[in-house]
Formats: sequence, structure tokens, C-alpha cells
Amino acid sequence: MSITLSASYSLEQLSKKIMADLKQELDEKKRGVFDKQWIVTQTDGINFWMKNQIAEKTGIAANLQFAKMNDIVQLIYHWVSPNSSRLMDKDRMTWALFSELDESEFKKTFPQIASYYDNSQMRRVSLAMEMADLYDQYQIYRHKEIENWNADAVENDSDLNWQKYLWKKIKSRLGAEYADRLEISKKVLAALKQPNNKADIQKKIPCLRFFGLAIVTDRKSTRLNSSHLVISYAV
Repeated sequence: MSITLSASYSLEQLSKKIMADLKQELDEKKRGVFDKQWIVTQTDGINFWMKNQIAEKTGIAANLQFAKMNDIVQLIYHWVSPNSSRLMDKDRMTWALFSELDESEFKKTFPQIASYYDNSQMRRVSLAMEMADLYDQYQIYRHKEIENWNADAVENDSDLNWQKYLWKKIKSRLGAEYADRLEISKKVLAALKQPNNKADIQKKIPCLRFFGLAIVTDRKSTRLNSSHLVISYAV
């Protein structure tokens, strides 16, 4: 895999660079006019702004496929493991958590936490939403914690005991039909060790561009190292 990095304090300068690179690829016939150009960004606002920038300066903005990093991982997962488990996303975690918080076992084991939402459905759903978001962030930025919980390692931090408890419970409630991000990562990396899968991904996404991303976690960069030509335009 080859990595090219262009850095600037100005998004406008980076947009000019990406336009120049796209034009050069067309001029040198490295890609066709109908080939998708995959660009990873952080927000929909950046996508809209980039389309306008490219359209204003080139007269057209076509076949630009914008995505977030997790979208790319999910896409690759679907391609290499079409019949595997679905992602345990925030929505599904929220409602699984909402149910678990109402279980008498949790209330007896962690009465201090349960007292927060006692007799308040609004507080219970609010806590479920907050915890689903937290678990989603843990899988990205504190994945060692999730790995330990999945392995049922002893949690020495008393403040995290109830979080580990709920994590294990929602995993059990959702069952094998759903997988967390770490499990999906392992499946993707294992699948990409097979030459035919790697060649198929490279054919579908021969070049993956990152625009304006401040952080790419080590786990995500490992997956990219297995499959792509990556060009990053960083601020």
C-alpha cells in the first residue's frame, strides 16, 4: 500500500490539491470519467462544501462518493463477509440498554445507578442513549477496554464495573446476530489475508482519499494497511 500525505492549515488549499490530483488522474488516464472517487470526510457539511468547490472550479462534480470512516469499514465487511453478523449500532444498543436498566438484577446489583432513573422513563431512556454513545466511542478510542470485557477479564476500576455488566448483558440480549466493531474488525482483517478478497477490494476501491480528518485510530489504519492506496489531505 502507498500513502501520500498533503497537509495545510487551509481547507481551501487542500481542496485545490485534491482537485489537481483528480484532474491529473484523468489526464493520465489512470481512471475513467465514470469511475467513483472515494473520499472519506467527517461531516456532511464538508461534503457539500467540497462538491461546490469542485463544481465551481471545474464546471462539474460527478462520481464523488463521500463516506465516513466507519462507512468504509462496514462496506468492506459486507463485501468480504456478506452473510455475517450485523453491526451492533447505537440505536440497537440504546433499546437493549433501556430494557436491561429495567431488570431487577441490575437494580439490585447497582442500586446507586438505578436510583438515578427510578420512577422516570425519561431518565432511563436518556441514560440508555448516553451509554450507547459511550460504548460506541469505547469501541473506537478505548478498544482495549472492550476487548477485556469481551474476554470477561476482571475489571479493577469499580466505576466501570456497572458499565462492563451492562455491556455483557446487551451483548447477550442481542445475540450472535449482531457483532461489535472489534469483532467486525477481526473478521475484516482475517478476510483481507486472503488474496482474492484483497484483490476484490482494491478493484472496487483502488484509491481512498481522506480529507480534513484530524484522527484515524490505529485499528482503522491497520485495516487500511491491508487493502488500499491511501491519499490523505490533512489540516
